Parts: sequence; C-alpha cells; structure tokens
Amino acid sequence: MRQPFVGLVLAAIIGIVAANYFPTLTGPILLIAIVGGLAALRWSFAPLVFALVGATFFALHSARITNTPADALAQIAGKQAHPASVTGIVTTEAKIEATGNASFLMRLHQVKIADRDFETNATVFVRWRGRPNVGDELALFGTFQPIEPPRNPGEFDMRTYLARRDVKNLFIVRYPENGRILAPGSGFSILRAAARSRGWMQRILSRDLGDSPDVAGLICGTALGLRHQTRD
Repeated sequence: MRQPFVGLVLAAIIGIVAANYFPTLTGPILLIAIVGGLAALRWSFAPLVFALVGATFFALHSARITNTPADALAQIAGKQAHPASVTGIVTTEAKIEATGNASFLMRLHQVKIADRDFETNATVFVRWRGRPNVGDELALFGTFQPIEPPRNPGEFDMRTYLARRDVKNLFIVRYPENGRILAPGSGFSILRAAARSRGWMQRILSRDLGDSPDVAGLICGTALGLRHQTRD
C-alpha cells in the first residue's frame, strides 16, 4: 500500500533536527524552499516536494528558537548574577523541592535590572519559597542567573530541556517576603483546573497517612506522577 505521508513526515523531522544544530542557515534554506516549491509546481517531482517540506519546517523551527524574547533577556541579564525586580504570570504548576523552594515557569511582563526598566514576554525558571498557582500574577525581587549545564555524565540536562521551551534564565528569590501575589488566577484555565483536580486526588490518596510521608509520597508519585513528592 502506498503511504505518501511517510516521506513528508520524514522530511519534516529532518528539517526540524537540522534546525536544532544549524539554526543560522535560515537564508539558504528558505531559498531552497522557494526553488523547490516553484519546481514542484512545474514538474510535480516528489523529491522537490520533500525538499520543500523539509526546508519549510527547518525555517519555522529555526525562527522559533533564534532571536526570541528569552534570547534578548539572556543578553541583557548577562552571565553574572544580577538583582532585578520582575512581574509576570505563573504558567506551570509549582513543584515543591526538598529545600522548601517552589520551582515553576513564569512569563514576564515587566523587568527592572539596575536602572533599566523594560517590558518583555520572555519566560524564566523561578525558585521561590512561595506557593503560587497557575495563572497567579506575581511581583518578585531576586537575581537573574544563567542555567548551569549538568556537572556529571549522564545527568539530566535541565538547561537543554528548558532551552527547548525557550527558557534561558533562572530567577532565584532568596526570601519568601521578596515575592507577593498581585492577583490570583481568574477565569477558566485548563492547566489550573487540572492542577486543582490533581491536588484534590493527592489529598484523597494521602488521607490517614500523615504519619507516613514516605508512603504517601510513593503513592502520589506512582498514581499522579508527582516526582517531586518521592525521594530520590
């Protein structure tokens, strides 16, 4: 049986993978896409169509991962720790670490570094001893820091993982009082509803297990995927 979309899918995958390694070659690749598209319209030659699809996905993915708001913020923040004040919206459920810090992603609105005040929609990875929910608007004072690469072979590469989500900076809030919730999340949000549903299920699964936190953590980690509730 003929499977015409297999070649197109493979071409798209090749374009995306190539863009991860050579994102600055957008100009030549766009030229290939234009030539391939015109030639395919004239001759309907399958390899030209595959070249068009691969080049198109290359250009789209390259545009998505280069010259982004996160890149601009990383350039301003630099590679050294800089104190800053930020406001923004929590976009992921906070995960409570063993140290008591909550880690989550936050899409910024306003940033003030030294005497520079500017607007941005970059997303940063935040650590703060607070308990925010998805959709909450926060005002935080802390320090911008670059995300460190893994120190040991085989260790999970958090920097690469976050970079794929266009997150290039870590924002650390040292004290709980250095952050506050300006406005709780309002309106309907699927992510917020899912987080509340999971919180309700976690309370049900942990009922009568207050004296056995390890057991409760194991149950919640297995049933709900709460990895931050289990011990390493």
